Amino acid sequence: MFGWFRKKKAAPDTTAPSRASERWAPYLTPAQERRFEELLRAHFAQRGTMVTWGHGTVRIGEQDCGLDNVAQTCRQMPEDEWALVIAAHFDKLANAARESEELNANEHDFEWMAPKLRLRLYPADLQLAVDVPTGEWGTWREDLEDTRSTLVVDLPSTVVSLRSELPKVWGRRRDELFARALQNVAAECPVEVEELELDRKQGVRATVLSADHVFVASHALRLDAWPEVLGPHGTLFCIPNRHTLIAVPVTSASGALVAVQQLLALAIRMFENGPGSTSPHVYWRTPTGSFATARGRLEGRSLQLLPSDSFTELLEQLPG
Repeated sequence: MFGWFRKKKAAPDTTAPSRASERWAPYLTPAQERRFEELLRAHFAQRGTMVTWGHGTVRIGEQDCGLDNVAQTCRQMPEDEWALVIAAHFDKLANAARESEELNANEHDFEWMAPKLRLRLYPADLQLAVDVPTGEWGTWREDLEDTRSTLVVDLPSTVVSLRSELPKVWGRRRDELFARALQNVAAECPVEVEELELDRKQGVRATVLSADHVFVASHALRLDAWPEVLGPHGTLFCIPNRHTLIAVPVTSASGALVAVQQLLALAIRMFENGPGSTSPHVYWRTPTGSFATARGRLEGRSLQLLPSDSFTELLEQLPG
Protein backbone atom coordinates (compact mmCIF):
# COMPACT_ATOMS: atom_id res chain seq x y z
CA MET A 1 0.00 0.00 0.00
CA PHE A 2 2.78 2.40 0.88
CA GLY A 3 5.55 0.90 -1.22
CA TRP A 4 5.94 4.19 -3.04
CA PHE A 5 7.68 5.66 0.02
CA ARG A 6 10.56 3.24 -0.25
CA LYS A 7 13.81 4.53 -1.72
CA LYS A 8 14.73 3.64 -5.26
CA LYS A 9 18.20 2.62 -6.28
CA ALA A 10 18.18 4.71 -9.45
CA ALA A 11 20.00 8.02 -9.51
CA PRO A 12 17.88 10.87 -8.11
CA ASP A 13 16.00 13.14 -10.49
CA THR A 14 17.16 16.64 -9.65
CA THR A 15 15.29 18.25 -12.50
CA ALA A 16 13.28 21.28 -11.38
CA PRO A 17 9.52 20.84 -11.00
CA SER A 18 7.66 21.74 -14.18
CA ARG A 19 6.58 25.36 -14.31
CA ALA A 20 2.96 25.57 -15.41
CA SER A 21 1.40 28.88 -16.39
CA GLU A 22 -0.72 28.67 -13.24
CA ARG A 23 1.26 28.42 -10.01
CA TRP A 24 0.39 25.43 -7.82
CA ALA A 25 0.87 27.20 -4.46
CA PRO A 26 -0.82 30.63 -4.61
CA TYR A 27 -0.53 30.98 -0.81
CA LEU A 28 3.26 31.25 -1.29
CA THR A 29 4.98 34.13 -3.02
CA PRO A 30 6.76 33.20 -6.27
CA ALA A 31 10.09 33.46 -4.44
CA GLN A 32 8.83 31.25 -1.61
CA GLU A 33 7.52 28.68 -4.09
CA ARG A 34 10.91 28.51 -5.80
CA ARG A 35 12.67 28.21 -2.43
CA PHE A 36 10.33 25.42 -1.33
CA GLU A 37 11.00 23.50 -4.55
CA GLU A 38 14.77 23.96 -4.17
CA LEU A 39 14.59 22.46 -0.67
CA LEU A 40 12.50 19.56 -1.98
CA ARG A 41 15.05 18.78 -4.68
CA ALA A 42 17.85 18.91 -2.10
CA HIS A 43 15.92 16.62 0.25
CA PHE A 44 15.37 13.89 -2.35
CA ALA A 45 18.87 14.24 -3.81
CA GLN A 46 20.45 13.81 -0.37
CA ARG A 47 18.51 10.60 0.18
CA GLY A 48 19.03 9.25 -3.33
CA THR A 49 15.29 9.04 -3.97
CA MET A 50 14.06 8.97 -7.56
CA VAL A 51 11.10 11.32 -8.07
CA THR A 52 9.01 12.73 -10.90
CA TRP A 53 7.61 16.22 -10.53
CA GLY A 54 4.00 17.17 -11.25
CA HIS A 55 1.90 20.29 -10.74
CA GLY A 56 1.81 20.51 -6.94
CA THR A 57 2.71 16.82 -6.62
CA VAL A 58 5.75 14.59 -6.53
CA ARG A 59 5.62 11.01 -7.77
CA ILE A 60 7.63 8.55 -5.71
CA GLY A 61 7.50 5.07 -7.16
CA GLU A 62 3.93 4.47 -8.34
CA GLN A 63 2.12 7.05 -6.23
CA ASP A 64 1.60 10.81 -6.46
CA CYS A 65 2.12 12.72 -3.22
CA GLY A 66 0.41 16.10 -2.89
CA LEU A 67 2.62 18.94 -1.68
CA ASP A 68 -0.04 21.33 -0.38
CA ASN A 69 0.00 20.19 3.25
CA VAL A 70 3.76 20.40 3.70
CA ALA A 71 3.95 23.68 1.75
CA GLN A 72 1.15 25.21 3.86
CA THR A 73 2.95 24.09 7.01
CA CYS A 74 6.16 25.68 5.78
CA ARG A 75 4.31 28.92 5.10
CA GLN A 76 3.55 29.19 8.82
CA MET A 77 7.20 28.70 9.80
CA PRO A 78 10.38 30.79 9.37
CA GLU A 79 12.06 29.93 6.07
CA ASP A 80 15.24 28.76 7.80
CA GLU A 81 13.15 25.92 9.32
CA TRP A 82 11.57 24.77 6.04
CA ALA A 83 14.18 22.08 5.38
CA LEU A 84 13.41 20.53 8.78
CA VAL A 85 9.67 20.65 8.10
CA ILE A 86 10.14 18.93 4.73
CA ALA A 87 12.40 16.25 6.23
CA ALA A 88 9.97 15.56 9.08
CA HIS A 89 7.05 15.32 6.65
CA PHE A 90 8.64 12.77 4.34
CA ASP A 91 10.30 10.85 7.19
CA LYS A 92 6.84 10.48 8.71
CA LEU A 93 5.58 9.07 5.44
CA ALA A 94 8.44 6.58 5.45
CA ASN A 95 7.44 5.48 8.96
CA ALA A 96 3.89 5.10 7.68
CA ALA A 97 5.13 2.59 5.12
CA ARG A 98 6.47 0.37 7.88
CA GLU A 99 3.27 0.69 9.92
CA SER A 100 1.21 -0.27 6.90
CA GLU A 101 2.84 -3.69 6.85
CA GLU A 102 1.50 -4.40 10.35
CA LEU A 103 -1.90 -3.02 9.31
CA ASN A 104 -2.06 -5.27 6.27
CA ALA A 105 -1.25 -8.27 8.46
CA ASN A 106 -4.01 -7.50 10.97
CA GLU A 107 -6.80 -5.73 9.07
CA HIS A 108 -9.07 -8.81 9.06
CA ASP A 109 -8.91 -8.92 12.88
CA PHE A 110 -11.75 -6.65 14.05
CA GLU A 111 -10.64 -6.70 17.68
CA TRP A 112 -7.19 -5.39 16.62
CA MET A 113 -8.68 -2.75 14.33
CA ALA A 114 -11.66 -1.51 16.36
CA PRO A 115 -9.73 0.62 18.91
CA LYS A 116 -7.91 2.33 16.04
CA LEU A 117 -11.04 3.32 14.10
CA ARG A 118 -11.72 7.04 13.81
CA LEU A 119 -14.20 9.18 11.89
CA ARG A 120 -12.48 11.96 9.98
CA LEU A 121 -14.00 14.79 7.94
CA TYR A 122 -12.48 15.56 4.54
CA PRO A 123 -13.51 18.00 1.81
CA ALA A 124 -15.67 16.20 -0.74
CA ASP A 125 -13.32 17.21 -3.56
CA LEU A 126 -10.55 14.61 -3.56
CA GLN A 127 -8.20 17.13 -5.19
CA LEU A 128 -8.49 19.26 -2.04
CA ALA A 129 -8.19 16.27 0.30
CA VAL A 130 -4.47 16.09 -0.31
CA ASP A 131 -3.75 13.80 2.63
CA VAL A 132 -6.19 10.98 1.93
CA PRO A 133 -3.35 8.44 2.23
CA THR A 134 -4.64 5.72 -0.06
CA GLY A 135 -5.79 8.04 -2.83
CA GLU A 136 -9.33 6.66 -2.45
CA TRP A 137 -12.26 7.24 -0.16
CA GLY A 138 -12.95 3.77 1.18
CA THR A 139 -15.93 3.81 3.60
CA TRP A 140 -17.68 7.16 3.98
CA ARG A 141 -20.99 9.01 4.28
CA GLU A 142 -22.05 12.67 3.98
CA ASP A 143 -23.09 14.33 7.24
CA LEU A 144 -22.20 17.91 6.31
CA GLU A 145 -22.56 19.34 2.81
CA ASP A 146 -19.37 19.25 0.71
CA THR A 147 -17.57 17.02 3.22
CA ARG A 148 -17.11 13.27 3.56
CA SER A 149 -17.20 11.62 6.95
CA THR A 150 -14.67 8.87 6.35
CA LEU A 151 -13.80 5.82 8.42
CA VAL A 152 -10.05 5.73 8.96
CA VAL A 153 -7.48 3.76 10.92
CA ASP A 154 -5.37 5.93 13.22
CA LEU A 155 -1.75 4.71 13.22
CA PRO A 156 1.16 6.38 15.07
CA SER A 157 2.56 8.06 11.94
CA THR A 158 -0.42 8.31 9.61
CA VAL A 159 -4.15 7.95 9.07
CA VAL A 160 -5.29 5.33 6.56
CA SER A 161 -8.72 5.13 4.90
CA LEU A 162 -10.62 1.98 5.85
CA ARG A 163 -10.96 -0.26 2.83
CA SER A 164 -14.58 -0.43 1.67
CA GLU A 165 -14.75 -4.26 1.75
CA LEU A 166 -13.67 -4.62 5.40
CA PRO A 167 -17.08 -3.99 7.06
CA LYS A 168 -18.46 -6.97 5.14
CA VAL A 169 -15.40 -9.08 5.98
CA TRP A 170 -15.93 -8.29 9.66
CA GLY A 171 -19.67 -8.91 9.45
CA ARG A 172 -20.34 -5.44 10.90
CA ARG A 173 -22.97 -2.86 9.92
CA ARG A 174 -21.75 0.48 8.62
CA ASP A 175 -23.76 2.47 11.17
CA GLU A 176 -22.18 0.39 13.96
CA LEU A 177 -18.69 1.20 12.67
CA PHE A 178 -19.41 4.92 12.30
CA ALA A 179 -20.76 5.02 15.85
CA ARG A 180 -17.68 3.19 17.18
CA ALA A 181 -15.34 5.49 15.24
CA LEU A 182 -17.01 8.63 16.64
CA GLN A 183 -16.90 7.16 20.15
CA ASN A 184 -13.17 6.62 19.70
CA VAL A 185 -12.75 10.25 18.61
CA ALA A 186 -14.56 11.35 21.77
CA ALA A 187 -12.40 9.13 23.99
CA GLU A 188 -9.00 9.40 22.31
CA CYS A 189 -8.91 12.81 20.60
CA PRO A 190 -9.30 15.57 23.23
CA VAL A 191 -9.41 19.25 22.31
CA GLU A 192 -8.52 22.55 23.94
CA VAL A 193 -11.45 24.93 24.47
CA GLU A 194 -11.15 28.72 24.29
CA GLU A 195 -13.47 31.69 23.91
CA LEU A 196 -13.26 34.12 20.98
CA GLU A 197 -15.05 37.49 20.81
CA LEU A 198 -16.53 37.86 17.33
CA ASP A 199 -18.44 41.12 17.84
CA ARG A 200 -18.22 43.14 21.05
CA LYS A 201 -21.10 45.48 20.16
CA GLN A 202 -23.52 42.63 19.50
CA GLY A 203 -22.08 40.53 22.31
CA VAL A 204 -21.39 37.61 19.99
CA ARG A 205 -18.84 35.18 21.37
CA ALA A 206 -17.62 31.89 19.96
CA THR A 207 -16.20 28.70 21.44
CA VAL A 208 -13.05 27.48 19.68
CA LEU A 209 -12.02 23.82 19.78
CA SER A 210 -8.46 23.08 18.65
CA ALA A 211 -5.72 20.45 18.87
CA ASP A 212 -2.64 19.20 17.03
CA HIS A 213 -4.33 15.95 15.97
CA VAL A 214 -6.36 15.73 12.74
CA PHE A 215 -9.79 14.91 14.24
CA VAL A 216 -10.93 18.26 15.67
CA ALA A 217 -13.39 18.86 12.81
CA SER A 218 -14.95 15.45 13.54
CA HIS A 219 -16.23 16.79 16.87
CA ALA A 220 -18.76 18.83 14.86
CA LEU A 221 -20.85 15.64 14.81
CA ARG A 222 -21.00 15.53 18.62
CA LEU A 223 -21.59 19.15 19.67
CA ASP A 224 -23.87 18.00 22.50
CA ALA A 225 -20.64 17.41 24.45
CA TRP A 226 -20.30 21.21 24.82
CA PRO A 227 -23.55 22.63 26.27
CA GLU A 228 -22.17 26.17 26.04
CA VAL A 229 -22.45 26.10 22.22
CA LEU A 230 -26.06 24.85 22.18
CA GLY A 231 -28.40 27.81 21.79
CA PRO A 232 -32.22 27.70 21.99
CA HIS A 233 -32.24 27.86 18.18
CA GLY A 234 -29.25 25.64 17.52
CA THR A 235 -25.58 26.27 16.77
CA LEU A 236 -23.65 27.99 13.99
CA PHE A 237 -20.19 26.53 13.37
CA CYS A 238 -17.36 26.25 10.89
CA ILE A 239 -14.66 23.62 10.42
CA PRO A 240 -12.11 25.35 8.15
CA ASN A 241 -9.40 22.76 8.76
CA ARG A 242 -8.76 19.50 10.55
CA HIS A 243 -7.40 21.30 13.64
CA THR A 244 -10.17 23.85 14.24
CA LEU A 245 -13.87 24.06 15.07
CA ILE A 246 -15.52 27.42 15.89
CA ALA A 247 -19.08 27.39 17.24
CA VAL A 248 -21.66 30.04 18.27
CA PRO A 249 -25.01 29.39 20.01
CA VAL A 250 -27.99 30.88 18.14
CA THR A 251 -30.26 33.08 20.26
CA SER A 252 -31.63 35.71 17.82
CA ALA A 253 -31.70 36.68 14.15
CA SER A 254 -29.44 39.71 14.63
CA GLY A 255 -26.84 37.68 16.52
CA ALA A 256 -27.02 34.90 13.94
CA LEU A 257 -26.42 37.32 11.05
CA VAL A 258 -23.35 38.74 12.76
CA ALA A 259 -22.06 35.26 13.59
CA VAL A 260 -22.59 33.95 10.06
CA GLN A 261 -20.61 36.80 8.53
CA GLN A 262 -17.76 36.56 11.02
CA LEU A 263 -17.55 32.78 10.83
CA LEU A 264 -17.65 32.78 7.02
CA ALA A 265 -14.78 35.24 6.79
CA LEU A 266 -12.73 33.11 9.19
CA ALA A 267 -13.68 29.85 7.47
CA ILE A 268 -12.81 31.04 3.96
CA ARG A 269 -9.41 32.45 4.95
CA MET A 270 -8.42 29.50 7.13
CA PHE A 271 -9.61 27.00 4.51
CA GLU A 272 -7.46 28.70 1.86
CA ASN A 273 -4.40 28.76 4.11
CA GLY A 274 -4.59 25.18 5.43
CA PRO A 275 -3.01 22.85 6.24
CA GLY A 276 -5.65 20.14 6.29
CA SER A 277 -8.39 22.27 4.73
CA THR A 278 -11.85 20.84 5.44
CA SER A 279 -14.65 23.29 4.54
CA PRO A 280 -15.03 27.02 3.73
CA HIS A 281 -18.75 26.98 4.68
CA VAL A 282 -20.74 27.80 7.81
CA TYR A 283 -23.14 25.15 9.09
CA TRP A 284 -26.24 25.51 11.20
CA ARG A 285 -27.01 22.61 13.53
CA THR A 286 -30.69 22.89 14.41
CA PRO A 287 -32.07 21.85 17.83
CA THR A 288 -33.31 18.64 16.17
CA GLY A 289 -29.79 17.75 14.97
CA SER A 290 -30.25 18.44 11.24
CA PHE A 291 -27.82 20.67 9.31
CA ALA A 292 -28.15 23.60 6.88
CA THR A 293 -25.34 25.30 4.98
CA ALA A 294 -24.31 28.90 4.26
CA ARG A 295 -21.69 29.55 1.61
CA GLY A 296 -19.84 32.76 0.99
CA ARG A 297 -17.32 34.47 -1.22
CA LEU A 298 -14.62 36.95 -0.20
CA GLU A 299 -13.56 39.60 -2.69
CA GLY A 300 -10.99 41.80 -1.00
CA ARG A 301 -12.69 42.96 2.20
CA SER A 302 -16.19 42.38 0.81
CA LEU A 303 -18.10 39.26 1.85
CA GLN A 304 -20.98 37.91 -0.21
CA LEU A 305 -23.29 35.59 1.73
CA LEU A 306 -24.87 32.71 -0.23
CA PRO A 307 -27.12 30.78 2.18
CA SER A 308 -29.04 27.69 1.15
CA ASP A 309 -32.85 27.86 1.05
CA SER A 310 -33.11 25.83 4.25
CA PHE A 311 -30.62 28.14 5.95
CA THR A 312 -32.64 31.21 4.92
CA GLU A 313 -35.86 29.60 6.14
CA LEU A 314 -34.30 28.92 9.53
CA LEU A 315 -33.06 32.49 9.78
CA GLU A 316 -36.49 33.92 8.99
CA GLN A 317 -38.00 31.92 11.85
CA LEU A 318 -35.74 33.46 14.48
CA PRO A 319 -36.90 36.22 16.86
CA GLY A 320 -35.59 39.71 16.22
